[in-house]
Amino acid sequence: MVAWSLPAAAPFTLAVAAALDVPADGDYGFALDSVGTAVLTVDGIKVAGGPAEHAAAHQEGRAHLTRGPHALAVAYRTRGPEVALRVFWTPPGAAPQLVPLSACRRVPVPLDAAATRALLARP
Repeated sequence: MVAWSLPAAAPFTLAVAAALDVPADGDYGFALDSVGTAVLTVDGIKVAGGPAEHAAAHQEGRAHLTRGPHALAVAYRTRGPEVALRVFWTPPGAAPQLVPLSACRRVPVPLDAAATRALLARP
């Protein structure tokens, strides 16, 4: 789904939303590798993330999900000059992997800018 590493003008902010198609009920792991603050939510609940403004960070979390679509959102902010973000999931019984585009569907409503700022401000 997401894997970026590039130089960018500071500050850099990104918000991504998708409907995540979960193939089976179970406990799913999620992880973010980032330089900067990154937060991942599933169905509006923070699963992984937090501040890492000047160093690379790996942050993990888990969520019990039922089969079917779930709201996935990732908010990211860095003060630069490096932009780096990778989003992983670990389905039950599988190894960690980048969230595949095949598991994501476009959502018709963009993320609200104020909601994204609030999400990134959460501890």
